[in-house]
Amino acid sequence: MGDYPPDNPELLLKQLPKLRKIQEAYDHGPVSGSGIGELFKPLRRSLSFQWGDLVSFMRIMKANHPLHLQMLSFNLGEIPPHYEVPVHCILGENDNITPTALSKAYFDTIDAPLKTMAMIPAAGHNPMYERPEECTAALRAVRETLLRYYLGHTEKGL
Repeated sequence: MGDYPPDNPELLLKQLPKLRKIQEAYDHGPVSGSGIGELFKPLRRSLSFQWGDLVSFMRIMKANHPLHLQMLSFNLGEIPPHYEVPVHCILGENDNITPTALSKAYFDTIDAPLKTMAMIPAAGHNPMYERPEECTAALRAVRETLLRYYLGHTEKGL
């Protein structure tokens, strides 16, 4: 496979499927599987899923190709972790695409007026598909935290 990750984002996108197959062989692949088919397993069980959604998803992936290249060339570590707004992270406990340990390490460096982290158990990179109930509960907790935070700031400002 050569040096990984390559400096070229286009080459990285081409190498990712091979890397995921290697990860899967050693039982370190993404919880949601190594391919699009695995991602669609929970969606197929959904009452609202239609096969035309698969075509739409493929079109979205093609349209978002420039965005994926930009994301792969972006280094969050080069930006000071100071935020003037609340920061909330929702992570899959077993995310091997964006490793949880790296996410936690970055989270610890964040300077923000409020910061929270929710860990979704038994989820990988796509907790909203893999564990929708738990992900929804985490989003509700973020909403409640934000409401309390902003209501407290509004009352202090009066």
